[in-house]
Amino acid sequence: PPRPAPAERKPAPPQRYVWVVQVGAYAQEENARKALAQVQSLGLEAGAESFGSQPLTRVRVGPFTSQVEADRAALRIKSLDLPALVIRQRP
Repeated sequence: PPRPAPAERKPAPPQRYVWVVQVGAYAQEENARKALAQVQSLGLEAGAESFGSQPLTRVRVGPFTSQVEADRAALRIKSLDLPALVIRQRP
């Protein structure tokens, strides 16, 4: 019997969202550096960026491709007695 034609593979749809974990927004850059170092000590990919007219330094971890991964990272961050807020955003 004839074989059916192989089904065309459709490319995966582009990811609609990524998740990041915000550790904090700090008025004193030194506090942001300390939080960043603590998070990085867990082996998590993290960064800091300044924003706003009264500069704050925001420390974030990620991005993660799933909320489950972000939630796991947030639990690890909270184990250091740091705040951790999971945020969904567009890539």
